Amino acid sequence: MWISKATRALTVLELNAGDEIIKYLPNTIAIGGNGGGEFIAIEFTEPNNYRLILAPYIGLDEKEYHIEIGSSFYDMLVRLNTGKK
Repeated sequence: MWISKATRALTVLELNAGDEIIKYLPNTIAIGGNGGGEFIAIEFTEPNNYRLILAPYIGLDEKEYHIEIGSSFYDMLVRLNTGKK
């Protein structure tokens, strides 16, 4: 089934709102999960700068539990491939 890009973007935003990510982390957009109570997200740290994080659903606003898993999508993939932390 074909879904438009606008529909997919709206779905991502709806899921973020439903999980209260937008409420507690307004500069963060969850893009996936690991099935273990954590989500993968893009966290905007300043204009034109972001990092990819792994964070728990419990204690959303406790940023000390956010683990940077990449400074870009490429960096995240390199880290996954090499096992680098």
